[in-house]
Amino acid sequence: MKFKARGYALTCALLIGSIFRLSIAGGYTEAHDLRKPGTAQIADKASSSNAQTDKPSKLARYKLDATQSLVKVRVFVGGILATFGHDHTISVSGLRGEVQMTPITIEPAAVHMTFETKSATEAGKEFSDKDRQKINHSIQEEALQTSKYPEIAFGSTRISISRISESRCRAKITGDLTLHGMTRSIEVPADVALREGGLTAQGEFQIRHSDFGIRQLSAVAGAVKAKDGMEISYKLVATAE
Repeated sequence: MKFKARGYALTCALLIGSIFRLSIAGGYTEAHDLRKPGTAQIADKASSSNAQTDKPSKLARYKLDATQSLVKVRVFVGGILATFGHDHTISVSGLRGEVQMTPITIEPAAVHMTFETKSATEAGKEFSDKDRQKINHSIQEEALQTSKYPEIAFGSTRISISRISESRCRAKITGDLTLHGMTRSIEVPADVALREGGLTAQGEFQIRHSDFGIRQLSAVAGAVKAKDGMEISYKLVATAE
């Protein structure tokens, strides 16, 4: 009788344990089933949508318009007879290149451009045509040495943007300027105006003759001589490709 009682007790314990486990499993199943139909699919779609949003946007490309873009270089004169000389305004044209930027956010962005050194000419109105021809020859043959260094190139390595409005921003462009056979890292500020199908960027920065091994032109046995520093102003107009 004791054996039968023990067996009966063991059977009851096993039965109760099974019911307890089933109750737990059923409770989990019911809790799981409380989710609305299609919840898994909705979550999966949301994850997929977020993944697509996180993907980097394709860069928009803008081609520089050579007919509207212009670079001007101001060369200031010094020396003991500087008062008898004139500062020079050198115009550089024939710009080629493109601007790339991310739609809406703008960053990341990039700019690459080149132009021919032989396009550099004196634009100052204070010089006669004859003097201008002489100056142009000195610029191209003595200073820039255009036959040896036919191109000037600039390529950005980093661009940071400060948004002003929907259509305007300020940019700080760090990049490599290759001039007269030498490459130097420079920083270029830019005021950028965005428009439908294009953009305009303009600004000013300085470089030095000595940084690029460029000869400082002089006259009157050096009594009038170009200063080391040069001021560069630019206006770039680009249209969407």
